Amino acid sequence: MAAGRLKVWDATASAWTYPGIAPSQVGQMQVVVAGGGGQISGGATVDIGPMKWGGTWTDWALEGDRTGSIQFDIWKTVFPTVPTNANSITGSAPPKMTNALTNASSTLTGWTTTFAAGDRLRLHIDSSSKVRQVTLTVNYVRS
Repeated sequence: MAAGRLKVWDATASAWTYPGIAPSQVGQMQVVVAGGGGQISGGATVDIGPMKWGGTWTDWALEGDRTGSIQFDIWKTVFPTVPTNANSITGSAPPKMTNALTNASSTLTGWTTTFAAGDRLRLHIDSSSKVRQVTLTVNYVRS
């Protein structure tokens, strides 16, 4: 999580809240990747963008359809340039789950946590085993 951002679980609303930040400033990028009835293949990509506004990534979560392993990388460039591995923003803490059904983290060690209006993202599946469908959610606070 970015420095100075406190995230609190509101059990009444069943949602994460960010004290001092208006709900309209909190958002998420959510992507569902399916293997078309089979296992998801490593090397697959999903393109997103250009982003409509800027912000700061705060945390991520993965939920698979079955126990397995998957690891994503997120690449970022300014639209219309196509992102590549050289544009990775996930540092040493990429979204991943290992022999699990879910995983989540607010530890974004080495991440480039900010993004700007006009940025283009590419989600890259580095590796996958057994998972046939997975949802990746990356939360952010708008700038």
